[in-house]
Amino acid sequence: MRWQILVLVFILINTFSVSAEIYNFNENSDKLEINEEFGDVIPVITSTELTQLEGLSISTDQGTTSTKQYIRFGNAAATLTSPKINYIKSNGEVIDSFIYIAGGTTSTDAFAEYELEFKEGFESTITEKNLDDYDDAKLKIFADTYTIIDTSIDTSSSKVTLLMSTSAASNFIKEGETVIYQLGNKKYEVNVKTISNTPIAATLAINGEDIGKLEEDDTYELADGTVIGIRRVIKSSGSAPNMVGIFIGSQTVKFEDHYNDDAFEQGYSVNKKKISDGLVSIKGTVTSDVFKMTSLKLRFLAPAEVYIGSDESLSEKLSDERLLLGNWDINNKGFNEVAESNIKIKSSGSSNYDIYFENQDKKKYKFPFYTAGGTLGDETNAFRIVEGSSTGDFVIPVGDYFILSTGAGKNDKSYVLKYNNVDTTNKKIFLNEMLSDSTDTITATYSSSNVSGAQGQGVITVGGNGFDFYIENATATRLAVDQNKDGDIASDQIDMVVYGGGIMDLGTTNSPGASYTLKLTTLASSFEESSSDEAITFEITGGTEVGVTSTSFTNIVLYNLGEKMTGMSDYGIEYILTNINTGTPEELEINYPLSQRFANVNIELLESSGSTATTTLQEGTCSDGIQNGDETGVDCGGSCSKDCTDVSNSTTNQTVNQEPPKKVPGQDTSSAECPFGCLYVDKEDKVVCLKINEIIDKSYCESEGNLVEQRENGAVCKKDISCISGTCKDSVCTAKYGIIPTSLNVILIVLVIIIFLKVHTNVKE
Repeated sequence: MRWQILVLVFILINTFSVSAEIYNFNENSDKLEINEEFGDVIPVITSTELTQLEGLSISTDQGTTSTKQYIRFGNAAATLTSPKINYIKSNGEVIDSFIYIAGGTTSTDAFAEYELEFKEGFESTITEKNLDDYDDAKLKIFADTYTIIDTSIDTSSSKVTLLMSTSAASNFIKEGETVIYQLGNKKYEVNVKTISNTPIAATLAINGEDIGKLEEDDTYELADGTVIGIRRVIKSSGSAPNMVGIFIGSQTVKFEDHYNDDAFEQGYSVNKKKISDGLVSIKGTVTSDVFKMTSLKLRFLAPAEVYIGSDESLSEKLSDERLLLGNWDINNKGFNEVAESNIKIKSSGSSNYDIYFENQDKKKYKFPFYTAGGTLGDETNAFRIVEGSSTGDFVIPVGDYFILSTGAGKNDKSYVLKYNNVDTTNKKIFLNEMLSDSTDTITATYSSSNVSGAQGQGVITVGGNGFDFYIENATATRLAVDQNKDGDIASDQIDMVVYGGGIMDLGTTNSPGASYTLKLTTLASSFEESSSDEAITFEITGGTEVGVTSTSFTNIVLYNLGEKMTGMSDYGIEYILTNINTGTPEELEINYPLSQRFANVNIELLESSGSTATTTLQEGTCSDGIQNGDETGVDCGGSCSKDCTDVSNSTTNQTVNQEPPKKVPGQDTSSAECPFGCLYVDKEDKVVCLKINEIIDKSYCESEGNLVEQRENGAVCKKDISCISGTCKDSVCTAKYGIIPTSLNVILIVLVIIIFLKVHTNVKE
């Protein structure tokens, strides 16, 4: 039973972990082909393909909008230069299966586009060139949640600016106060040393290190990339303390654009560093004093060509990987493994080529193919690829090689035989099947024939297929054979069909001469999607010696690697030409895939490691008369040493669960004693100054002088703090489900198991 409990604990704990999400281009029916653009496979990626591209519901005082996210690689709505994958040579002189991204500097040169769409419109009142309703709003961009920490708008130039932070924690800290922020597994101790008048700024120390003065809207990047910034400095002239509004986050992004056009601009920065290869387009409208944003789009450029090799990622190849905002990537896993058949044109001496191939029965053949003198076969015997003109045209003498094929389709079968001998007494012919690893003898009998000039006719059976033949009524005993099994002998040219369905056109004559063109065709029907055949041609030459002309290849590019050249067709056929410029005949190897070769490419979506942030005030804040930090009551609970049960019995400090304050929540409760927050007066008339967003007795300080009651479940809300439950979902206060600490969950499960075992034992007894 112990191991079962451990398994339950493991499952429960891992339920809360976050991992990368991947969309593979080959997971749907339309796969990514060689030399195919990403946008042809999937123009738009949404939450259907990557669930972390989920949208949110965002509410402001002006209304509620839902969001939707898109990653585009090009479609009718977005003119982009989509990436593609191909077998090419990179600018580093390496030949590999590279994802290729073209270089460019205009918006249409972008290799991808991201859009955050606000379906109903994201609205805010314009107040002194700021969009105050946007403050602290949370947006989901890719897989990360961003908090809006600052905005500005200039309606005269139609320009809007948004500053956001991931994993952001934000609050006001008094002068001299120290706060501990935790982002993921990292802690930052922030101390406000002083707040000055000239300039109005705060001097901060982070983890004991003085980082100097920061003014409003200033940010400072720590060594690990975490960003801390000043939202507002409050310099009091009365008895209230000086305060500074601070945010800390794992990354800040700033977008600015003219919202009244469709143009993309270079108004994109990460942690205050301008991303010159990033473009932004913000669309919105202004009506009276309300700004409505309808979309935020980003485009990503590569100013120079980018080659992403096998087992490499886009982020590794960019001059600044922050272009991708740190949480999405394109990964190249090369081409999928595909079984292959092998075709070779190899020299046997300087004046002869042999061919090696495998047919659809997986039989492997080797036979003399071409001579430097421009004939097929070898110096002694010919290789016959064309039938005689009729049943009485005997063209194959004893000793010659010839090809048979059931047809010229991708599923047909080809065989190569040698006419070895004849026994006229017993009316038999003997043939050798030209297998590369053995020699099989085929015997065919014949009987009398009424064909003029023929002493007999019969059937050659090979691979279960019969081919009619006629034997000459003369001393030479030559043969006329129906080489393509179509029922007649009529000068038909025979193609060689290889294992996998490739069709090698061997030409139209048995004596091609010193320049001989071959063609390997893959039918359109073999492709996932194609309306035309793929035909690769190349030239064999004769003369003083045989050769393969490297420059003669069509519909494929061969890349030079010294004494070798290599290339790959769109179907995935690999051509390797060796012995380049070595003084010996070139040799060609063709690796033909048994099915189309596809690319293994994926889009990876990552959530930043510091996706959550918490704030804890140090012990010194446990005597400031305010419920803050992780306190569960005023100056008690949480990190404070005082227990709230003890505090409730004290006459000097009261718990937060007391009678409602005398001041009515919602009325103006500003005072000289609390000029930048809200006054709370308990039943003994003790005055407490609350900071904005601080909670006491089911009320919270919404804004300066505005103390508001929290709402019950089911009430309309606009943010979590508005609700007693602490959860505002879809603009309604809801119960807080699924947030029980993991440790408590584990304890509950263990207790249930123990109870079950106890009951089970009692029942048995």
